[in-house]
Amino acid sequence: MFVSSWLVNQFSKVESRNLHYLRTHQHELHVEQYHLFADAVATKEGQVGNIGRPIILPSNYTGSPRHMNQLFQDAMAIVRNRGTPSLFLTYTCNPNWIEIKQELKDGEVPNDRPDLICRVFKMKFDEFMKDLTKGNVFGKITGHIHVIEFQKRGLPHAHILPILSSEDRPRTTDDYDKFVCAMLPDKVVNPILYKNVTSFMLHGPCGALHPNSPCMKDGKCKFGYPKPFANETTEPTKKVNPLYKREDDGRTFVNEDTGFEYDNQNVVPYNEYLIQKYQCHINVEICSNIMTVKYLYKYVYKGSDRAVVSVTPIEDQGHQSEPAITAHDEIKDFQDGRYISASEAAWRLLDFPLHSEFPNVVRLMVHLPGNEPVYYAPTDDPSKILHNIPVTQLTGWFAFNKIKKEEYIERLRLDINAQPHPSLNTLYHDFPSIAVWKKSPRPSKWIDRTRATNLPVGRMHFVQPSEGERFYLRQLLLNVPGATSFEDLKTTHDPEEVHDTFKDACLARRLLHDNSEWSSCMMEAALFSTGKQLRNLFINILLFNEVNNPLDLWNTYKYDMSEDFFYRATVINMDQVLDDEILNLTLTAISLDLMLHGKTLQDYSLPTPTPVLPGQGYILVDQERSKYDAVTQGQLRDQLTPKLNQEQKSIYDEILRTITVVQNFNQAQTGL
Repeated sequence: MFVSSWLVNQFSKVESRNLHYLRTHQHELHVEQYHLFADAVATKEGQVGNIGRPIILPSNYTGSPRHMNQLFQDAMAIVRNRGTPSLFLTYTCNPNWIEIKQELKDGEVPNDRPDLICRVFKMKFDEFMKDLTKGNVFGKITGHIHVIEFQKRGLPHAHILPILSSEDRPRTTDDYDKFVCAMLPDKVVNPILYKNVTSFMLHGPCGALHPNSPCMKDGKCKFGYPKPFANETTEPTKKVNPLYKREDDGRTFVNEDTGFEYDNQNVVPYNEYLIQKYQCHINVEICSNIMTVKYLYKYVYKGSDRAVVSVTPIEDQGHQSEPAITAHDEIKDFQDGRYISASEAAWRLLDFPLHSEFPNVVRLMVHLPGNEPVYYAPTDDPSKILHNIPVTQLTGWFAFNKIKKEEYIERLRLDINAQPHPSLNTLYHDFPSIAVWKKSPRPSKWIDRTRATNLPVGRMHFVQPSEGERFYLRQLLLNVPGATSFEDLKTTHDPEEVHDTFKDACLARRLLHDNSEWSSCMMEAALFSTGKQLRNLFINILLFNEVNNPLDLWNTYKYDMSEDFFYRATVINMDQVLDDEILNLTLTAISLDLMLHGKTLQDYSLPTPTPVLPGQGYILVDQERSKYDAVTQGQLRDQLTPKLNQEQKSIYDEILRTITVVQNFNQAQTGL
């Protein structure tokens, strides 16, 4: 216990010191867009110390929300390039591994040595990944993603998503059965496998007879156990993962401590080879939809980062200066409620990685002319900064293409059959596969890639449609290969014309007809956004842009925008919820958000949802209502309302006011 406390304290000190450095040194290294920096220097008479004042927790800080968001989008870039994951594996540490027990001192138990647990887990997990990637246990792997997490009780575990080659990808139920088993083995024929399965791969006891089990929620196991018997494995659907073969063959296992009798309904899916070799909990599932990747970075369901801006006076030598805009304290948000287990502390102090992605992902900057990021210190000479315009990945791409184009023209003079450099036919986001970005020595530049193996994946940062010209610039980068400048992107050749804006260039290239730009935006966002985030994007597109056919956009992406509702439905009662009910809830959510902006669905020729009222068979709503007794809740309200303080009463009144607005809106829609 002393070791655990010491590890947590030491890591807390390290993390607090790192965060303190970020908080107190943000003013020493600033970043600003080049044209804004020039304007600021002009208005502040050459003083650069107060330019760029946001206090943020950067994306390169391990575990920060920005860091996790970047990793999530990196994972989706790999999925777009290599295909969807074929399997979803969970590899959990076994504290009773012989390698751990033989190193314990007299009187010690495994939980007393989280450092030892982490070291052994790391070695075994490395061997496990070698089996997957080089041993081809499931076949040839073209890409993979894994992340390390820690249970509340402290044991480390890993989620792994391997992407198999098209030749080895499981496609039929027979393929599923080769990879995954969900039945108790024969105790006589294979006693070692039987021991491992009964030790590591049984779920329960839970269900109606064990309502207090940790997995029980609203009277049901949140993991769906006990599973139904099945004589054969079934194909997965868009909503439901495959149901594995679980024969009612009479095989059982009785736990000597609890007396609970397990059968095939309680078996967690596993792979026979892996569980026998590693002797720990290794859950193997067929990955049937993109939601599995989103689960890997589950924080994304908390929503996108939001900045709360406040105006606060800055004290300077006893005098109050003009109010300054300061960003929300992201460092404080990260620290508040932070839970650190002893195993996580040991893992981080040992500097073991928390995640890994293959292939590598290169994040590509997208910026408008003059919006290059400028890095500087408060003591830097403004004139030198202004005369050293930074080379970004984008402007470096232009420069690389310009050189290769000039070389190609020169070669053509000597050889009419000369071929252009591949970069002149390569899009910006595919460029990292043929070139390497070198940050040093300065200035940064792209150079030809010499190795043709393990090629990285390029990813442009996502741009919201509300960002205007930057959004249209990104559309051009997605469609125009080998550009040599911003002006080149604005140039069309039939007829040849340099357009004033990136939007005009998109129009001339017919990239903005028939909702194509909005459909492309929604399609890309659907890969990494939650249903709620997609609905917000859809609403922003409707409110701030000209959409030729909103109904067509709704019909194309209505199921993606309903993803969170479908997930809740499968948890509650997947067999009874109809698609129309879910889509009705989605339309209702969109309608309520549009109402806040003074708009209605009718303004965009979208379907009108049927109001969700009690007793009309809307399962998600009725299921939620069934948990509460109206009379009892009314009595609690009357008892507790007088005890609210002023601030609580204000919040309570605002909630009631909002509910009244929604009810009035529903009544207006139905004419009640």
